[in-house]
Amino acid sequence: MVVDLETIWREFRDAVVVLSLPAERQRRVNGPGCLTCDLSEKYYFARGAFLSRFSDVLTSAQQTVIAEIDSIMEGMRGVDRGCWNDDAVRSPAWELLRKKSDEALRVFECEGAAVTPFGGTESDGWRHWKRFRDAVVVLALPAEEQPRVNGPGCLACDLLNDFHYACETFISNFGGRLTTAHRAAITEMHKIIGSMEEADYECFNDDVARRPVWERLRKQARGTLRVFECVHATVQPFAETQPGVWVRPPG
Repeated sequence: MVVDLETIWREFRDAVVVLSLPAERQRRVNGPGCLTCDLSEKYYFARGAFLSRFSDVLTSAQQTVIAEIDSIMEGMRGVDRGCWNDDAVRSPAWELLRKKSDEALRVFECEGAAVTPFGGTESDGWRHWKRFRDAVVVLALPAEEQPRVNGPGCLACDLLNDFHYACETFISNFGGRLTTAHRAAITEMHKIIGSMEEADYECFNDDVARRPVWERLRKQARGTLRVFECVHATVQPFAETQPGVWVRPPG
């Protein structure tokens, strides 16, 4: 999927605009997901795509302000990243990030930029990103946690199929924004899965997740989360919403 440079710039600018908004406006603009995760991940993903295309034409001031935003986010503690806790974005670290994002908009000469508030339905693209991220998060979990998060189905089939499907739709929507490191991390996960033998994905045997190849996949999945800069992402276990119907709560 080819993405034009204007789109890449606009997504980066919009991510910074949202980071600059007052705490009470960030929820309305963001929508129903985890506020701290969404704001961080949208910025990191947009920033990665932006730098991969524009780094050679940025001024020193622009490079510096991006680095300073990154430094503030990397220095955040657990309390600043609290999932499903909107009050987290009122912490001093987020206030500092807000001010630095304001500065970034001035440095990029787009102080008047605005974003459209959430309209009730997440964009298809962002849903594909979350599905991919969640599939990788589950593959990165310890073997004893994976059955609880997965729900009642076949563990090996569900985890591998979820990853393959999520990866396919994610790349079809975001392929033009992926960096070389992003692609390499995904490719390595596919290589590990492709090396599995029949005994490694035996149906309805949760113990397969303790086999060496699954440990390698687990380690690579954690590395992939680092590359995509979402190591703090979490998933909620599937819940039975009605008899026989299991749904993962939105994340």
